[in-house]
Amino acid sequence: MKRALIIALLLVSVIGLSGSAFAGMDDRDYSVAVIDTATNTQSFVLRGQLKSVFVDVPTGATGTVTVTHSPSGVAGSETLFTLADIAADAVYHPQVAAHTTAGAAATFVGGTNNTANAWYEAPTMAGSVTVSVIGQSSGTNTYGVTLIYLK
Repeated sequence: MKRALIIALLLVSVIGLSGSAFAGMDDRDYSVAVIDTATNTQSFVLRGQLKSVFVDVPTGATGTVTVTHSPSGVAGSETLFTLADIAADAVYHPQVAAHTTAGAAATFVGGTNNTANAWYEAPTMAGSVTVSVIGQSSGTNTYGVTLIYLK
């Protein structure tokens, strides 16, 4: 009887472990060359939560970086991150307002102003993600943009 119980417990634990999902971090590197004030874009299909955007700016250059997402099966796109006048390497952590099950922005009352404040979370991606860089400097500059996301 003990032996059968031990075997049953082992089977349940093996089945439980094999069926569980483990999230992991991943990243996608973009290398975008921009001539003068032109715009250059690159797109990839990504799935996960966008945690960080690392921007590697060439020495002496300034630019605007925008990350947009076109969800699979949905017309249009949404902006996950945009920032102008980036002149130095930096890491950014984009956040979007969380929503209730009814679709309204989730809020709480409190904080220093004791009024309604939005809850924020990392944006979700499931489809085409496009990185656009607009140059604000003369010459050819190659910007590096790395999207770090939770799969």
